[in-house]
Amino acid sequence: MVINAGTGSTALAVAVTGGALADTVVINGISSNTSVTVTGDFGAGTDTLTYNSGSSTTAQTISISGVTNYDSSTISGGTAGDTITGGAGVDRIIGGRGADTLAGNGGNDTFAFNAGESNHGTFDTITDFNSGDVIEYGDIGIVMQVTAITGGATTAANSTKGVATFTAATTSSTLANKATLIADALSTNAGKAAFFQHGADTYLFINDGVAGIVSDVVVKLTGVAIPTADLTAPATGLSGFGA
Repeated sequence: MVINAGTGSTALAVAVTGGALADTVVINGISSNTSVTVTGDFGAGTDTLTYNSGSSTTAQTISISGVTNYDSSTISGGTAGDTITGGAGVDRIIGGRGADTLAGNGGNDTFAFNAGESNHGTFDTITDFNSGDVIEYGDIGIVMQVTAITGGATTAANSTKGVATFTAATTSSTLANKATLIADALSTNAGKAAFFQHGADTYLFINDGVAGIVSDVVVKLTGVAIPTADLTAPATGLSGFGA
């Protein structure tokens, strides 16, 4: 089933009733949508839900928290600062550009990022990243920097815990400062990543493989503690952290 938002619609509400067989529902939003709420019971079967914001430049509040008995979903935001809330199934959440607020809301969810999305100036916040969730970067995977790096005045230090620190750096007061110091330490290795702390919060930095920090990914992980034990380097995604 494909559902297309009507021309000029703002608040889009979709109620789904599934059956005993596998259900596939695709919802296509439009640029004028400011809120999208999906509810209903998918019933039995292996059921999937997809929401596409398309190229929307309007900030949207997107929620499938009222959906039950579905297996998986893919939710794609637009280019503004969206608020996206998943449901109890296995959700794949793609915030896109803009400073998005993302919540998996139960289930083992994947938060997917590409270069140029969620940079230091308009970073995304994952509010409930848990140990069963995964962060993915493009199609090359994330490799944590778990080899120690000695920091300097213009580079961050990095520990075998995958954590960047800035004790020797001359300037590390802003998020942009810290992103620059980490980028210089990791060089141009696409997918290379490190945790760091800014204020009282934990962030993840992912290198895009290009000099500078314009397109490097920075994600705020609300409630996630800085790792205190040595890490291994996952090849295809970052998981196993959080509550």
